[in-house]
Amino acid sequence: MTLTLEHIRGGTYYFPLKYSNAGLYMFKKQCVLIDAGSSEEEGKAITEYLSSKGLTLESILITHAHADNVAGAHYIKNKTKAKLYASKEEAAIIENPKRSTYSAIISEYKDVEVTETNVEGEKDKVIHFIPTKKKVLHHTVLKHEKCVVDNILVPGKNFVTALKQVFEIIGLPGHSAGMTGIVTPDKVFFIGDALYTSKDLADNPIPYTVDVNKARKTLDYLLKTKYTSFVPTHGKPLDFSITAEVYNNQNQIKMIEESILMHLSMPKTSDELIAMVLASFQVEENIPNFYLISATITSYLDDLKRDKKVKAILEKGKTRWFADF
Repeated sequence: MTLTLEHIRGGTYYFPLKYSNAGLYMFKKQCVLIDAGSSEEEGKAITEYLSSKGLTLESILITHAHADNVAGAHYIKNKTKAKLYASKEEAAIIENPKRSTYSAIISEYKDVEVTETNVEGEKDKVIHFIPTKKKVLHHTVLKHEKCVVDNILVPGKNFVTALKQVFEIIGLPGHSAGMTGIVTPDKVFFIGDALYTSKDLADNPIPYTVDVNKARKTLDYLLKTKYTSFVPTHGKPLDFSITAEVYNNQNQIKMIEESILMHLSMPKTSDELIAMVLASFQVEENIPNFYLISATITSYLDDLKRDKKVKAILEKGKTRWFADF
């Protein structure tokens, strides 16, 4: 596997990996990795790259414990003896992946060899078997092995390397319970999945969220932040203002909320509601999408219930939700 390392500013770089970005900060042949890729294969490639450049990995800082961010950490840590850091909430998942309610599911079309048939003639039928390639949608669940976290990242408390390089740790909860943003000494802000680019929202119009209220507050923070260089988990780095991207994310939350309230004009079970929201946003109704979005819709329902916009009733042994405002 061949990696490319893209320069951002000063000693800050990033690896554009297959499904996510991983950051790298270098100072006097010592380096810090921010997130660790989505597979052991990527972890191995990162380790080999650092070795080939004569770099010593001191620390691995994890923004959040989803497989596309942390799956390479187990391999990298074992091979380099680097220390692994994450927030308290995310450390619990890294050390025990079965506690997670999230699965990183990658859907992509792959070429599959199939044999098609062509029948000629009515009386004396001739059947032709024609080898061909067909694009079939495959769903891959990314997983990560448990890994010991050496110390905890605390929002508001700086992380300092052995060579006195200072990283700012900022709480960005919403997408996950304890997601943290990491600002390098060059003032490059790695924001995890706190923000989705316009392209990401077009591909994934219902972003995974465990706490929509905290996600809103995180977006409000990003709107006011003093930093001007950002690296999200997915997509290319963003420079200067991210105001338009933040507004897009805020508007998407409003659209999802409005869709839920519209469908709850009549009582619906959670499963009925999820199917309707998927259809509203033209998201394919399949098991992976249904599983991921169910957690997100639950977060919205909890938030709307707290705001007294929806209520739940028990009807014929089923919980049904309805708009109440």
